[in-house]
Amino acid sequence: MADGHDKIVLFGFGWFKFSHKGGAMDTDHKKTNMDRKTEVTIEDIIRRLSHDHIKPYYDWLRQLLGLSSGALTLLVALQRTYIPIHPLGLPLLQLCWGLLALTVLSTLTALYGESATLLGAANKLGRIYYQEGDEKAHLLLKEDNFVRPATIYVRARIVAVFCFAFAISFLALFAALNVCQSQ
Repeated sequence: MADGHDKIVLFGFGWFKFSHKGGAMDTDHKKTNMDRKTEVTIEDIIRRLSHDHIKPYYDWLRQLLGLSSGALTLLVALQRTYIPIHPLGLPLLQLCWGLLALTVLSTLTALYGESATLLGAANKLGRIYYQEGDEKAHLLLKEDNFVRPATIYVRARIVAVFCFAFAISFLALFAALNVCQSQ
């Protein structure tokens, strides 16, 4: 609580902030299930914000997958139309193709990690709940790293972004070298 007078309360799925005057200010514009209210801690808000960024992030990874696979397909299929007879920097283009292929593979790995992480968390929670009881399951839910992807999936995301950036850079260098040559 910022000044000791504000209290954040969750009604169903909507966030409300109560001021010291007692009036509710709707901060999420979602008013559902008004009769159920639960106090929300700062950790809960941080957890919700962290969770809410996941969908747009994986949507962005899907866009990256579409762009890199489409670019790779077009570059390989149309290579006879844009590669000059005696190209300069052909290894740059070949490196671009390899990096685009690596982008596709690492993006697919990261996207698989999206479902594998959630399934692993559900399995872990179910196992703890049925073997050790409700109290242990609630403690597990409060851990910050309960639904955290494995290191390989995190690294696959990073590899995908850097490979795509370098692939586009190498393609631009190849194009610049060969446009200058043809003039």
